[in-house]
Amino acid sequence: MSKKIEVGMTVYALLPAYGRDHKRELEPMVVSKVGREYFYIKSRWREQKIHLDTMLSYVPPNDNGAYRTKVYLHPEEREKEVQEAEAAEQMLSFFRKQGSWSIQ
Repeated sequence: MSKKIEVGMTVYALLPAYGRDHKRELEPMVVSKVGREYFYIKSRWREQKIHLDTMLSYVPPNDNGAYRTKVYLHPEEREKEVQEAEAAEQMLSFFRKQGSWSIQ
């Protein structure tokens, strides 16, 4: 595990968008507990359980995980993720415009 999470540390949570008009932004939150597999952050309504390896909120067995919270140690991690997704979308768009072709 390369991430060192400690109690009292500030992390940045990307909370799920529950409505169409809700804008997803990073919110600073404080780590309240740390265990072997999970750590907890205190949000406005409740304490959320976050998996240390994936940095995603815990999802009960019968849930589809559509409303998961993603946690970042630094805001720059989110910016990098967004830039990579935009670059991938541009490449995909370029190849879609080229049409179908095969390499032989």
